Parts: sequence; C-alpha cells; structure tokens
Amino acid sequence: MRVIICLCLYLSLFELHAQETLRVDTFLNPVRLIEETLLDGETDLGIEKVQYTGPPECLGRFSNKLARDFPKAGIILSTGNVFDAVGPNRKSNTSTNTHGKSDWELARMANNISMDASVLSFQFEPHSDSIRFNFVFASEEYPEYVFRGVNDVFAFFLIDLETKQKRNLALVPNTNSVVSIDNINFKNNSKYYIENKYWYSRRVDYWQQNKREAEISYLIEFDGFTKSLEAHAAVVAGRRYELRIAISDIGDALYDSAVFLEAGSFTDKKRPSKQEKENMSSIFEGNEVVQEGDTSLVYLSIQFEFDSYDIPNSSVDDIEKLKNFLESNADKKLEIVGHTDDRGSADYNLILSEKRAQSVLNSLTKLGVSATRLSAKGDGSSKPYTEEKTEEGRSLNRRVEFRIY
Repeated sequence: MRVIICLCLYLSLFELHAQETLRVDTFLNPVRLIEETLLDGETDLGIEKVQYTGPPECLGRFSNKLARDFPKAGIILSTGNVFDAVGPNRKSNTSTNTHGKSDWELARMANNISMDASVLSFQFEPHSDSIRFNFVFASEEYPEYVFRGVNDVFAFFLIDLETKQKRNLALVPNTNSVVSIDNINFKNNSKYYIENKYWYSRRVDYWQQNKREAEISYLIEFDGFTKSLEAHAAVVAGRRYELRIAISDIGDALYDSAVFLEAGSFTDKKRPSKQEKENMSSIFEGNEVVQEGDTSLVYLSIQFEFDSYDIPNSSVDDIEKLKNFLESNADKKLEIVGHTDDRGSADYNLILSEKRAQSVLNSLTKLGVSATRLSAKGDGSSKPYTEEKTEEGRSLNRRVEFRIY
C-alpha cells in the first residue's frame, strides 16, 4: 500500500513537470509589444513614439499556462536577463549584470546609484476620463532585503504632455506609497504579497498538499512577488500623454527584479459607477460579476452536459435574470460566449461552443429580447474556467459566459 501511495504522488509531480513553466521570448520589437500585447485591442489610442532604452535581453514577452495566481501573458521588463525569470525557483540570488545605464529619475527616487536600468515608453491619446492596466512586481530581493533600506526601484511615470504634470502610477492600492519590497511583503500589505518557495523536487508530499505553491515555485524563479495590481489614473480625453515604464537595480547589479505587464489590460474604458456595480450585484446575486472597464463579465451557473448544447432546466431562472436585466437597461447589449471542456478536437469543440451560445440567444429572443441587442460566439476549449482535469473541473468549463456592454 505504501508503495502505491508513493507512486501516485510521484506521478502527480510528474504531471506538473510535464507542463510548461514560464515561457519567455524576445522576438517582438517594442512597438509590436505595446500594440499587440499590452493594449486591449478594442480601442484606438493613437499609440506613437514607442521607445525602449536598455539592454535588449531585459525586455520580452511571457506566457503562463500553469499557475492560476499569475498573469497568463504579457510583457516582462527586468533588471537582468528576462530568461532568468523562468522557473523552477532554484536560486535565492539570481543576478545578471547587463552593464546597463543608470536612470536619473529612479536614482532620485531611491536616493542611491541606479544600475541596469530598462525603460519602455510610448505616447497615447485616451478617449475617456481614465486609463488603467494590470501588473505584477517580482524580485530576488525578497525576503533577504526587506526593511534593509536597499530596494530595486520601478515606476510608471504618466506625463501630461500639455501641462507637463508627472505622476507615478505604481502605487500600493488605496495609498500614496510606491510598490517596493519594503511596502509589500510578508508584514506590510501582506494581502498583496505571494512568497515563492524554493523548488525541491523530492518534497513530493508537501507539493501534493500545496498544489498552488507548487505551481508558482515551478513556474518562476523570483523569490517573491505581488499579486496582480492595477495602475490607474484620471486623464483628460483627447489630450496627449506619455507613459514611461522604468525599472533599475539600485546600489549594485545583484538580485534581479522585474515587472510583468498583463496582456490586453491597458485600456481607457470607463469604469462602472458604484451604483452600476451595486445594481449588477443585486440582479445577479449569487453569481460572480467581474468588471472589465465598461464591460461586466457575468459567470452564471449555466453548465451543459458533456457533448450537449441543450440548456438544462436548472438554468431557466438564470435566463430569466438576463431577460429582466436587459428590459431594465435599454442601453445595454449582451455578448454570449460558449465554452467546452478539453475533450474532443479543437474544430469540434469550437462548433459545439457556438451552438451553446446560440441556444442561449434563441432562448432570450423567445422571451422577447430583441436579437439586435444580442450576439453569440464560441471559444471552444481555449479559455477554460479551471485547468483541473477532474470531472468537476471539466463540468465548470462546459459553460456560457455573458459580457454586458
């Protein structure tokens, strides 16, 4: 019996090894990184004058198919070689001296010598009254240099090109404190901090009991990082701005740090008002509602049987909720997105997901909702709600989601 249990644990760990760790590349130039990776793709922000200053190995893009507590894709800007970010986490002092130049703004922020600076900047013109994007800060300085007064520094400088006003958007949520290892760690603002444990492949029992920690440790090299944070600012529509994303080693070229910018998160979409959020939550009580700019993504419990696009009887009330919401909000439109689990070919699953979305659309039109306010599409199995391969996990992936505009 003991042999069988140990074998199962080792097989579970082998499955983790079989999955991809963080994938990093430096193929795209700075213009394509901004336009094809960082922007949300739905708004023309008139991006101009994209510039990168720093060693070429310090800028790249990343993707993550493993860990749930880390962005799925985006841009990485590092004080060292971006490929050193790839896990597992086997070192406590990963360092690359890129012989990069200093940055005077970051040196002034840190009141110390700046080294290995990397700066990515671009100009844009918002069409709304705010901009926002998501990011994660990670560092090998965790945890050894917390509260020791030597922090690598990064900043998101937003510059109003008309008034010349400059703001740093890399702030701890609901504060004026900059994001750093001293301001977000195991003690200060710990709810925003994730410790990354060292990867020991022989710790099979521990990893089996702590799967999320195992995913992170296997994914990325940095010893600690923040949870996903939002940088945001009020802006004036039609005015020209510059965003300057900068990071630097401070004091020496040791212990790399990096900032990860989430793909598709840079947007000027309006944020829903507090009242709109409250109305949405009350109407869809018991269901998860996620705000994405001026869009509400609603996770309703419409789950389909395997290989079926028939709406289950248990979901009739959910369809009624959507109909009532659309009747009360004549300015809103609804996009219905169908999904499948991972079984079956990609082509078959795409067609099945489209049929699931269309069946919901047909149900709403039968209840009197105008078809001009509805659209339906399928994403197949490409965007799972969960990566778990259990029957319970797959049932959660056989679903439809709703985007309310």
